[in-house]
Amino acid sequence: MKRIYLFQASTYHGLSTLKGYSQFSLNLQLCHNQLWIKLPSGAKKIVPSGCRAMIGQVAGGGRTEKPLLKAGNAYHKFRVKRNSWPKVRGVAMNPVEHPHGGGNHQHIGHASTVRRDAPPGQKVGLIAARRTGRLRGQAAATASKADKA
Repeated sequence: MKRIYLFQASTYHGLSTLKGYSQFSLNLQLCHNQLWIKLPSGAKKIVPSGCRAMIGQVAGGGRTEKPLLKAGNAYHKFRVKRNSWPKVRGVAMNPVEHPHGGGNHQHIGHASTVRRDAPPGQKVGLIAARRTGRLRGQAAATASKADKA
């Protein structure tokens, strides 16, 4: 089986499908001048055998699979992106910096749920939560199945 990362959906259309890096499909079989291709979603697509395809993997494919390994690499990654790293917990801050900050232990100190119409400085934690706490019963069973899949 060969890895295909670009192919024509029909004979005279451009190479368009599976353009993203780290996406590829596996060539399944050729029969009756038709090519069966298995897509990353698991779906199978039938294309005419006269269609062109690019074999191999896109440059940079699998880039996100390599671990960052150290904080310096994460620093350089997010330095050019946006101010989303490092993520500091509210309980680790001082009370002037976050509503969850302060205290002699790292605890929130009050209910973590907050109403939807709370002012912006107060709106941290579980905003307008429908429910809180550990999932129990049927909800827990379906959540555990979703985690395993």
